[in-house]
Amino acid sequence: MPQLGLILEKQTFASAPRKANRIRRKVVAELIGGDPTPRQMRALEAALHTPDIALIQGPPGTGKTRVIAALQALLADEKSRETGGRILLTSYQHDAVDTAASKTSVMGLPPIRVGGRRGVLTLDTADAWRRECSRRIRSRLENSPQLPIGMALRSVRDLVRAYIARPGRSVETVKLLDTVFDLSGVYLSPELGDELLQFIQHSHRTRVDHLPADYEERSLLLAAIRGLRTEPTSFGDDGPISAYKLLRRLEEHSDLVTDGERAVLDRAADWIDQPSAELLTGLQILQDKLLDRLSDT
Repeated sequence: MPQLGLILEKQTFASAPRKANRIRRKVVAELIGGDPTPRQMRALEAALHTPDIALIQGPPGTGKTRVIAALQALLADEKSRETGGRILLTSYQHDAVDTAASKTSVMGLPPIRVGGRRGVLTLDTADAWRRECSRRIRSRLENSPQLPIGMALRSVRDLVRAYIARPGRSVETVKLLDTVFDLSGVYLSPELGDELLQFIQHSHRTRVDHLPADYEERSLLLAAIRGLRTEPTSFGDDGPISAYKLLRRLEEHSDLVTDGERAVLDRAADWIDQPSAELLTGLQILQDKLLDRLSDT
């Protein structure tokens, strides 16, 4: 507001109406946590289109604080498209600032609280935001069907550090390699995954005198099954390719898969758009069944 100084000094100046896009009711409902009232929508429209100062007045309990929180988010989104300006939220009462700040999240980030009463612990919005993000992440990890890439990376690093500090015998080294492949196989590129698998197979050959005749083929099939993408993000990367690779591997193991299960893979291999929940669920079930059947044979 470059004209704020003139306003406070009661000087005259020319100003043009603010150009703001008309806000959608659905967007406001997400920001305030419920369906906005007609008066709340009018207040937001007036505030966004006012070139200088807008006054929103109302008795307690009418949702003024939620309107303030929604207004800050809308202004921040508008400013990000223009000049990236900052927003100052202030009041002559500390409680009013704390209440509004606790309900505010601009671009997913908490406000920065400055000042407070002497001798009184003020609201730490950043710490509250951190704890809430941590809670949501833990909840997602607990419900995730496969180990997230960050956790897989840390687990592999811990195994490598432990091995460097105290190398084991060849038997233990082979088990370590198998564990690393189990943790990271789904995240590796096809080239790197094949290289790691070949190294594991070579380690097995040097450890034992005799291996089953189909050991290498079964290992490649196992890698293809584990590499099947069953999550929206990973399927978007190379889901159809992984389904096609498994189909090719299963050509030599027709007894492991039914016609209906092969149809699921055919459908995934030809998929173009975002995967549906039905398709991903079918792939997850098929992956579990194939792993069980392969371990029984």
